[in-house]
Amino acid sequence: MRKYFLVTQPPVADHFTLLVDDINQTATIGHTIDIEKCEYNRKVIEKMGLDIDFMIQVQTAFSDKGITAVIPAGRYIAIIKASKDETKQEMYFIDSTSKTDFREQNAKALNGYFSDNIVNEFEKVHKILKTNSLDEVDLVELSLVDDDVSDQQHHKQT
Repeated sequence: MRKYFLVTQPPVADHFTLLVDDINQTATIGHTIDIEKCEYNRKVIEKMGLDIDFMIQVQTAFSDKGITAVIPAGRYIAIIKASKDETKQEMYFIDSTSKTDFREQNAKALNGYFSDNIVNEFEKVHKILKTNSLDEVDLVELSLVDDDVSDQQHHKQT
């Protein structure tokens, strides 16, 4: 899994770091299609207390094509897409503290990429996250990491 293990995580670091290929300037939307980064992010989300691997395995077992899951990941809401055999994965991270409406983001910034069903699931998770304290949601950051990470040199966006 490349050298992503060099990215420090709690308890050594103050924040959990999720890896992305692209991130906007305000760090409110991040995205990756890199399978190794997706696998790494799934492990990080597991460390946050969500049994995501089990959930994805169960859901893909009952699916013909694959799954799309919407889950909380600190201040971000993760939208995870996986093919049935999990050889293709994609992750979006959308900041739940952003003032921008997700339906609007989906329509404009993402060109309507997500279905109404996924947008509705996003809104349900967003409503739950709004009840959490800022300390609980502020434990995660997105990071652009070069493929040849060395000695914890990566570009963080918070």
